[in-house]
This record gives sequence, C-alpha cells and structure tokens, in this order.
Amino acid sequence: SGKLHPRSWHKARDGKYYDRDTGREVVFTNAGQQWGEDKIADDDMPGVPPFCACATAGVLVIDGVVFS
Repeated sequence: SGKLHPRSWHKARDGKYYDRDTGREVVFTNAGQQWGEDKIADDDMPGVPPFCACATAGVLVIDGVVFS
C-alpha cells in the first residue's frame, strides 16, 4: 500500500482479488475461479476503517485472463 505504518492485515491483501458483495477472496485458475480462504468483514473493507487509505479497483475477467 505504500503507507509508512500500514495495517498488516490490509497489506497482506495487496495483489489479491475479492468479491465486492461477499468480501471473499477469489482465486483465478486455468479451470476458472475458486473461492480462497480469506474473507473481509463488512466493517474492514478498503477505506472503511478510520484513517484507512486503502482503495479498490474493478477488474474484468475474460477466459481466465484478468484485466485490471
């Protein structure tokens, strides 16, 4: 995230993909997408906690290729 003192659990999410509606991690494979083990609580979504500067960005997946 580039912050001087990032929340460690937020930094651990860098580069991962999450479903916006459920907060569950999404893992893309050659066979399609699968659910990962991580889940974000509703009150810990990017930008929600006080002083959180995390951001979200949409992605498009076509035939297993992730476009961001």
